[in-house]
Amino acid sequence: QRQMCIRDSVECAHRMLQQAKLNGVAYIAATAHYAPQSADALSAALEKIRDQAQQQGIQLHATYEYSLGDILESNEPLLTIGSNSPYVLVDFQSPFLPPTGLAAVGKISRDGYRMVIVHPEKLFSMAAIPELERYITAGAILQINAASILPDSPAGVRAMARKLLRKRMVSCIACLLYT
Repeated sequence: QRQMCIRDSVECAHRMLQQAKLNGVAYIAATAHYAPQSADALSAALEKIRDQAQQQGIQLHATYEYSLGDILESNEPLLTIGSNSPYVLVDFQSPFLPPTGLAAVGKISRDGYRMVIVHPEKLFSMAAIPELERYITAGAILQINAASILPDSPAGVRAMARKLLRKRMVSCIACLLYT
């Protein structure tokens, strides 16, 4: 099945939508890594499966996962996780919280957005928790991956995810699917 998905990503996406319907999913934020001027390509890719999603009763929305540099440097409007949502997905792509991070939270807040720091349990150590708390105080929210709390995830990732959950620092849990 994996080889079929590689050869025909549209057919794979259709099978994933069928499975999502069986699991009660009604909304999918189809997320790509940001690249300048790529919104049209992302929308075109989504159009290939939009009818199938509607047949399954699933609403699709195109969005990006931005790097911190993208947030600070881009002059394009940011794509959020929903058409009326202020939430912007941001991947710090480093095991360290950079000094410009809190400024970025402020910048996008002034522009009407809220930063969602994605998979902090995979990037940061327990020592980063006090700094993550400062990001939350500044207006960011944390999103962990559902798989990170499962027994087969790496022990450090699982421990960090559970610690963030126990401290009530997590605002949302995402399920990742790739085509």
